Amino acid sequence: MLFKASCCYSVLSNNDLIMLLEEYYKINNIKSLQLYRSFIGDVYFIEDDKQQYVMKIYKSLPLHKKNAKKSANVMDYLWKKGIIVPRVFKNNSNLNTTTILAPEGEREVVVMHFINGKTMPVSYYNDVHRVIGRQLGLIRLHMNNYPLLDRLINIDEDHIINNFIEVMDVYFPNKIKEKNFFESYGVLLSRKIKELYSKQPQSIGFCHGDFHNGNIIKTLKDDVAFFDFDACGIGCNMFDIAVYCDKTDYFNLDKKNILNTQETLDIFLEGYTDLFPLTQLEIDSIPLFIALRHYELNANIPINRAPIEGIHWLNDNWVDRQYTWLKEWCEIHHHL
Repeated sequence: MLFKASCCYSVLSNNDLIMLLEEYYKINNIKSLQLYRSFIGDVYFIEDDKQQYVMKIYKSLPLHKKNAKKSANVMDYLWKKGIIVPRVFKNNSNLNTTTILAPEGEREVVVMHFINGKTMPVSYYNDVHRVIGRQLGLIRLHMNNYPLLDRLINIDEDHIINNFIEVMDVYFPNKIKEKNFFESYGVLLSRKIKELYSKQPQSIGFCHGDFHNGNIIKTLKDDVAFFDFDACGIGCNMFDIAVYCDKTDYFNLDKKNILNTQETLDIFLEGYTDLFPLTQLEIDSIPLFIALRHYELNANIPINRAPIEGIHWLNDNWVDRQYTWLKEWCEIHHHL
């Protein structure tokens, strides 16, 4: 008797992927097809005899299916508006995504033209921060008129906070002190963010949702290009600014990096506020969203890594370091 195992995540054969590209995208004479990384989806680099492409194959969960479609549609829209984002390569049916049937269920495929450049380092010279600030302002300006705006998800601070609390419940049920702090600090963050919304409703709008250095490159023409709109939605515009300007380390809160964050923010806003002036209350809210980003990462990293890699890394040291980080941040900025 053989044990029948289920499949939660498959890696598709190169032969099948080449067939997909030839039949659905008319991409022929493929010279190389390389798996670059696997996390929320599989990312491949492709080269034919004419050009290079990037292909992303999303996981089969319903949320990832929605993310694939919204990301491709937003990039297609922004590219037509002149923002430097990957140009979506449409399939034979003139659609931005293709559905394939993998062993675990339906998965969405997005093929994009490759943009050559270098990932932005964590610390970069000032002019780039200013340029990126202005470009984020342009994205916000164009997305105000995005025809599918009502189909984007709401980036809900309570959902983000609760996701992390649920991770604590699943993996760290005995860490009572830490969980109690995460819950109480989460209540404070949620209350203050809602106060911001009530006083500054203009701060709510389109958000990239994952606007960190790894999703920005400097092109060979010295422009900046933006990637990975999977997490985009409607939320506070300060969230994108906070994620980009945050120069603190994920595990170790060094006060020098807090100063670097403030310096980056000051320069970034020189470009951004050319298009969208901000109130002092909005600027003062940045620490709230840096903390919220930690809640988001502390939920999303385990949720996406654990099913594939196991939980050996998800140990007391991991949660203790996040507890220390957030507690120090709270004491510096919010005095809980």
